[in-house]
Amino acid sequence: MMRRPLFALALAVALSATLSAATPAALAQTANRSLPIRNDTTQEVYAVYTARVGTDAWGPDLLGSDTIQPGQTHQATRPAAGAGCRVAVRYILKPGPEVIQPEVDICAVPSLVVTEAEAITQQRRAWRLHNTSRTTLMNLYILQPGATERGEDRFGPISLEAGASFYVRRPPSTACTADVIVRSTGGAESTRAGIDLCSVDVVTIDDLPADAATEEDAAPSGITVINRTGQAAQSLFISAVSQPNWGDNRLTQPLQSGERFSFEAPGDNHCLYDVRLVLADGTNQDRMMENFCQISELLFEHIARGGDKRP
Repeated sequence: MMRRPLFALALAVALSATLSAATPAALAQTANRSLPIRNDTTQEVYAVYTARVGTDAWGPDLLGSDTIQPGQTHQATRPAAGAGCRVAVRYILKPGPEVIQPEVDICAVPSLVVTEAEAITQQRRAWRLHNTSRTTLMNLYILQPGATERGEDRFGPISLEAGASFYVRRPPSTACTADVIVRSTGGAESTRAGIDLCSVDVVTIDDLPADAATEEDAAPSGITVINRTGQAAQSLFISAVSQPNWGDNRLTQPLQSGERFSFEAPGDNHCLYDVRLVLADGTNQDRMMENFCQISELLFEHIARGGDKRP
């Protein structure tokens, strides 16, 4: 009749010995599997991954199907420590680039935090992919010349809308030259071969067609410029955002304040344009990245100084 109490006593002693041998970090993890992840950047965090230090074997997304808005915190589940407590943490932000914290004790930290300073530092070390086509980009691959395997989709869980940009970390100096391949929602692909990603600042994608389902709706239409600046406009320039120069003046005579000027959007398979109005006093008013596929009027009003200036 005493076998059950004796067994219980033996089990209690064994459990006590096991807990005594455990590390404080492991005990804390056992007690609390919750892992707050805070976004202290001005960007949205789309995914968070961990990997054993020194490897690229990234585990599942700690956010699941969620994202973290700027200034917000997400309650995730702390990864199991079976593979070790010290891990690298990778944050996918949009427009990026990704932020990697190379070594974090996932068992001991009370929370994970990605900061604006980290994001700014990484952005200064990155190149920018600019989508000026009329479609959304779904995949981004970066291959060494001659490689046949595309490897990881660098967009991760995000997509890149028309007119948007995405920052990508520069490669090591031993692997600067690469082919950049993007794929659109409609399955079309565009390749930029042999790009020096250690020196280039911007890679522009402007040669993909609009998706068949939306091409008719997205066609640029007539645009009317309205001058309410309080002075005459001497010149009007229209340029696709992918073009380096402003081109020719669209006005044949000054556009007086209160007047309108209408023109047909260029038929060059683009939606996004920069617009510059040069006023009588020599100042400029600029409208950058205006979507001619979605607007029909551009209003210029009196402001103290001109807008952003493109050389």
